[in-house]
Amino acid sequence: MNRESSDVTGVGKIKQMSQWQELTWLGLILIAGLSLRLLFIRFFPTIPFSDFLSLLDFAIVFRDDWLAKNAWQWRYFSPGLPLILSVILRFVHESPETVGRWTTALVTGLVPVLPYLFWKDIFSARTRIIAAALLALWPSQILFSSILAQDNWIIFPTVAISVLAVRVLAIKKEGYTPIVAALLYALTSAIRQEMMIVLFPATITAILAGERRNRLRNLLVGSLIISTIFIALILQRGLATGFYTFRTEHFGKAILGAYVPGAGMGWIDPIPYVKTTYPELIKNGDPDSKLAQEGLRITWHEFVRRPRFHVIRIFGSTLTNLFEMDEQLVWWSLGEGMLPPRYQNNVSMLTKNLLPLLKFYPVMVNMLFACSLFFVLSHRLLLKWITPILATIALKIGLHAVIVSQSRYYLVVIALEILVISVVCDSMLKKENWRLSLRSVILGIVSILLLIVSMNYAKEYIKTHDIVLHSYYELSNYPDQIVSSQSGLRE
Repeated sequence: MNRESSDVTGVGKIKQMSQWQELTWLGLILIAGLSLRLLFIRFFPTIPFSDFLSLLDFAIVFRDDWLAKNAWQWRYFSPGLPLILSVILRFVHESPETVGRWTTALVTGLVPVLPYLFWKDIFSARTRIIAAALLALWPSQILFSSILAQDNWIIFPTVAISVLAVRVLAIKKEGYTPIVAALLYALTSAIRQEMMIVLFPATITAILAGERRNRLRNLLVGSLIISTIFIALILQRGLATGFYTFRTEHFGKAILGAYVPGAGMGWIDPIPYVKTTYPELIKNGDPDSKLAQEGLRITWHEFVRRPRFHVIRIFGSTLTNLFEMDEQLVWWSLGEGMLPPRYQNNVSMLTKNLLPLLKFYPVMVNMLFACSLFFVLSHRLLLKWITPILATIALKIGLHAVIVSQSRYYLVVIALEILVISVVCDSMLKKENWRLSLRSVILGIVSILLLIVSMNYAKEYIKTHDIVLHSYYELSNYPDQIVSSQSGLRE
């Protein structure tokens, strides 16, 4: 490690806390992370609906039949979340809705512990505490913690792999990291299938970035673990449905719903459009099966027909979901009809008091992330350490921007941005770095303001340029689960 890097990071001269201080902070982090989420689901027990209800039903099917033979959910959902939840349901004989809420809150409430524990001896106590505090007090995740969503469940393993990747890069000692990273990678991919691509750079780093002499062994062990789990999942799907594959069948329909006229910056069911525009395609047979085969072709046709529109839509919807995430996620937890009637009275007071914070927090996190990026560009070692996290962020945003974008898909992005902020923040706060820190803050603020202006332009452009729904292809043709949101129509 060169002198400049050592001065910036402080690694090698970290002042350790006493064991009593370590345990005290750990207790405070656990209390903050768990109590806020458990209190929220206690007073605001959201009723599962839409995809979240389907996942719960899938778990109940798995509880009674580990293959879930012929369950319709196989077409649309990865089995990871419902399969894990089904194991808990076998032993906890409470309402499945209650078990789903509490399990989700517990899983997400433990996330702040990860950087605090695994970055010991690498980063200062301040860095670890900042990371844990930002994750524990994260408003939108707290408000979303009652939702049985895959997007909640991938936060823990994704953050864990990212934290481990940084640790291995920093100390060059892997221990059991390759095994843990491989297991977490397979688990996360089983929960959301695109994470197989998103987490690949961070997982490879965690497996191979340790001691050079152990790389081949670690690669073989990691590959064996991942392939074994993937093969088991493929066999399970094959025995249940007759289709031996890892991925779901709805990709064509999913991506097309973001590109058809009238989708705005959200998502709508593409079947009514396909029925009127390509009637011969789904005249006979199951529309979903036809779209699984032809969805990508139609999507490409729609993109080529309006390329400028879709580029602006992709750009604008991504920024909207990143900067206005908290306000949008509140609807899923506290929107009309989302709670039992007796719990509905306190909703307006809560949302009214939290509204300023919900507008501010995602912008603040993204602004701090931008400042951190400008700062770290001048320090190769810090940049090297956070590169796996940056790659994960870029892949997650890029995939959903092109395929389909919803605010909940970017929850894990905010968690990873918090990790980057905490790693860089400690160096930015040092007196000797004040000039670079000031420059980075100015550049970060200016860049975010420019992005917000661009986002607003994109939203106005989409509103005025999206094709108006005509009488033969109108909103009334859509099923009830299509709802309005600030970023357009979405599922």
